[in-house]
This record gives sequence, structure tokens and C-alpha cells, in this order.
Amino acid sequence: MSDYFGKMMRGFPEWLPGAKRQERRILDTIAGIYESYGYTPIETAAVEKVKSLATTGDVSKEIFGIHRLAAEEGEQKKAEFGLHFDLTLPFARYTAENAGKLQFPFKRYQIQKVWRGERPQQGRYREFYQSDIDIVGDGALPAHFEAEVVEVVYSIFKELNVGDFTVRINNRKLLEGYYRGLGIEDMGQTLIAIDKIDKEGRERVIEMLLENGLSQEQAEGCVDLAAKKFTISEGLKFIGELEATNEILEQAKVELTEIFNNLSHLPEGSVIFDLSIARGLDYYTGSVYECTLKGLEHCGSVCSGGRYDNLAGKFTKRSLPGVGLSIGVTRLLYLLFENDRLPILAPTPTQAVVMLFDESQRPRANEVASELRKAGINTEVTHQVRKFPKQIQHAEKRGARFIIIPEEDGSCSMKDLQTGEQESLSIGKVVSILSE
Repeated sequence: MSDYFGKMMRGFPEWLPGAKRQERRILDTIAGIYESYGYTPIETAAVEKVKSLATTGDVSKEIFGIHRLAAEEGEQKKAEFGLHFDLTLPFARYTAENAGKLQFPFKRYQIQKVWRGERPQQGRYREFYQSDIDIVGDGALPAHFEAEVVEVVYSIFKELNVGDFTVRINNRKLLEGYYRGLGIEDMGQTLIAIDKIDKEGRERVIEMLLENGLSQEQAEGCVDLAAKKFTISEGLKFIGELEATNEILEQAKVELTEIFNNLSHLPEGSVIFDLSIARGLDYYTGSVYECTLKGLEHCGSVCSGGRYDNLAGKFTKRSLPGVGLSIGVTRLLYLLFENDRLPILAPTPTQAVVMLFDESQRPRANEVASELRKAGINTEVTHQVRKFPKQIQHAEKRGARFIIIPEEDGSCSMKDLQTGEQESLSIGKVVSILSE
């Protein structure tokens, strides 16, 4: 078992302390970037009605149903509620139920655990953290918000500093409009097949399209389009030159032009216009996104999302179009740890340990530790009196860089365990140095 896992039930990860601290750092970083763009946090119940969860497709094998073990005779034995397997449907319900109390466009982020009853594999779990943002409009939602969520993804992965990554964007309307120009009518199966081209390859996808009733010419036209990839500036040129043979293709051109113009300030090549991105879920109606780690593309995306115009329609007649994305945080962490792109942190947040050589010194040691904590320095007092080398060893195992030794004259000796340097200082000077 990898050294970042403790003993765990299959599919239910339990990080060891150093990995858990890194997970918390990642979650805090993501939340901080969300809030820098004005997104507000919400939390929904862990359970939803099974009949609501089942409306998103054939997910009966993924739903963990729950019911009372101590149900009395005559009570319903069949599970009425299930653990949510993503955060999209709970958010749609939440928005529909609270629409009269929310300010639109409503920008929310949600970081919670979700549960899926599928077979666990490497990097795929039955219980894991997802981190979502969505923007929902009341009746309409301008395309510039679609550019914003792409920029948010870019900002997050840039800040996490986990190696090279690629943010990819496409538009379902462009694909549908182009396919209609080829005489294709079955959009659903065609999009599902194209979405598998990175995994299955060109020839296998052509076979799938032929099996779905397309002609050889139509199938090759679809995969030829999927092979095209552009930077944002190149994408603007491609869109400008693309002939709009129908209304839906014209809509795609207008939307993508606005999105690309609103992403033009990002470094060239940071976002790729990738016409192979389709996203198989049928509720996406416009732009779609994926983010992959360079060198780990075979592992699939670690972030995905898109534009939807009627997801909340399952709960209300009110028009609440939206756009959003989701980061699979637990899966992301696994890939980063497994491929040495992210270090395991020290097992504790301790920065300094105050040492003592007699229990009578503990009150003074507590006083020093309190002053350091007030200055924002994570400090603990050694838990027992031992020989000096043993106390140093304990501090190093805690991950502390500094040890502090209170002196009888009121000063302190401070030792940097990294450099080996040691000096006698006033407590005020110690605080000043460590605060920096």
C-alpha cells in the first residue's frame, strides 16, 4: 500500500496525516480562488430522494441507498433516499427551491464528499471529494460567464503548481451544427462516440459511428473535425472562417467568439480549443470543458464541466440556465501523489517546539509557546522531559523546523534544525524572526 494511505476499506480512502494535510491545503487553495472570483459557499444534504437521483440517467448501480436498520414492522423497507453521487443535481434542487431568496446570477461553490457504488479502481473511489462551481442565471446567462469558469480552472491549476496541464474547451452546438450539415440526425450517440476518441482512437470510433448507422463519409467527417486543435487566437480565426450552414452552427460561432475574446488575456496555449471534447452527459447544451495533466492524459480528465440550459427544470418551471465545472479532488490527489508531482507534507503543522529539561519549567515553556501562537506560529511544548537528543528527534518527527529553549534570565535559545544555527534571543526577537 502506498505510504500516503492508511488501512482502509476498498474504495474509501483514508489519508495518512501528511497526505491529509496536503488535501486540506489543496481544498483551501481551491476555495480561496473560487472566492476571489466572487463565488459563495453552500452545502447540501448528503442524501437526495432516489427518484430524483435516478432522473439523471441509468445510475441505479451507482446509488448507495439508505434506510433505517431498525425500521419497525410496516415501515417502508425499500430505500427512499440515496447518497448523492455528484453535486450537480443537489445544486439544481437547492437553486430551484430557494430561487426566491437568491441573488442572480447566483455564483456558488460547493466542496463536499460524494458516493458512488461502482467498482473501485486505482484513482477511482466509492467515496471522494468533489469541488464544484456553478453560475446560474434567471432566464438568461451571458456567454462571458462560460469564459470565466475556464479562467477559474486555469487559475486553480496554476496556483496549485502541480506541473503542466491543459485546459480544453469545445462547444456542443458547433458539433451538432456541423453534424447536421453532414446529414446526421442521431446527435446523442454520435456525441457519445466522439467523446471516446482519446481513449478508443480514430479507427475504433469510426467503427462505432458506422454501427450507429452513419455512412463512411459521415463517420470520417466527424473524426476529422475531432482531430482539430487550436490555441485561442487560432480558434478565433477558425471560427471566423467556418461557414455557418445552419442556425445552430451560427449560434456556436457567436458564443465561441465571445468566449474566446474573453479568454484572450491568458497566455497563448494555456487554453486549447479541442474539437474532440463532447462530454457524454445529455444535459450539456453549449460549451464543454476538460482539464488534463500533461504526461497523464491517459488517466483522463481531473476537471470537467459545461453549459446547461435546463438542469433545474427537473424541479421548477422557472428558466435557470447555468454553467459549471467540477474538480475530482481525491482523484487528482491520487494522481499527483502516485506520480511524484506533489509531496506528502510533514505529519503535523507544528513549526516550533518549546523544549524543557525539568517539569518545573513547563509553566514558563507554556508562556513562551503562547506568545509564539499569538504571532501565528504553530507551536507545541514537548510532551515529556527527556534527554536533549531525544527531544530534538521528536521535534524533527513532528516536522518542526525550530526548537526553542527558555533560559533562566528570560531569554530563549532558538535553534534552526535545517541549518543547525543556534542563538540566544529575547522572546520578542524570536517572535519577530519566526513571524518572517
